[in-house]
Amino acid sequence: MCRYISNPDFDPSLVKNASNACEGLCKWVRALDVYDRVIKVVAPKKLKLAEAEAQLATQMKKLNAKRKQLKDVRQAALYSLVLLLRGGSLAEWLACWTQAQSGQGTNPSRDAVV
Repeated sequence: MCRYISNPDFDPSLVKNASNACEGLCKWVRALDVYDRVIKVVAPKKLKLAEAEAQLATQMKKLNAKRKQLKDVRQAALYSLVLLLRGGSLAEWLACWTQAQSGQGTNPSRDAVV
């Protein structure tokens, strides 16, 4: 097909002088040539897009899991604060928290939720 496309006489306007039907065929062959060149460029990009979308889906699952963890932590902290404000001793809570941070005690926010 390349030898026909590269031929300067294979131009629809020139072929039209010989035959209107051949003009249509000439346009069709040229369009197929353009399509062939474009598809060779687009096909690898479609594959890369599919790979990127798969990676995005994996990362979105991880992100949503982390969002859930963050929501749980925020809820636990809020619940601990509410319990503290309802009558718990701030000094006791802080002492317990300090021990938990140093690894010597329990986590007051976790214990408050339970």
